[in-house]
Amino acid sequence: MLYVSLYFHPFTKCLLRVMIVYFCNSSTWLMFLESEKHFPSLHVS
Repeated sequence: MLYVSLYFHPFTKCLLRVMIVYFCNSSTWLMFLESEKHFPSLHVS
C-alpha cells in the first residue's frame, strides 16, 4: 500500500491540483455569481 501511494504520489498531486483548480473555477464562480445576484451589497470594492 505504501509503495502504491509513493508510486502514484506525483500523479495524484497533479490530478488533485487539476481537480481543485477545476472545482474552484466552476463552483466558486457559480457561488460568487449567485451571491452577487442575491446580495449585491456583499461585494464591496
